[in-house]
Amino acid sequence: MVRQQETEEMMGSFLLGMELTTEEKRRLEDDDRRRVSEKQYRAKVRAELQGELVQAQKSSLPWMLGISLVLAVVAIWFVDHFGR
Repeated sequence: MVRQQETEEMMGSFLLGMELTTEEKRRLEDDDRRRVSEKQYRAKVRAELQGELVQAQKSSLPWMLGISLVLAVVAIWFVDHFGR
């Protein structure tokens, strides 16, 4: 356990001693910007897809009600006409 802690301390000191070049910093910043942009784009696409799904679900309700009404009328007519 003590040896692991010493190793971690040495690595920490080594990493602190390393300086990133301007090019490396720019590349890391660009990567972070690209990652953030990608997350925002994915969130936008998810929101659009969910909106389309909700709209599709809403638009099917009138059709289902209409079909149910027609079937009910046909059933009532059938029973009234042939039930006698």
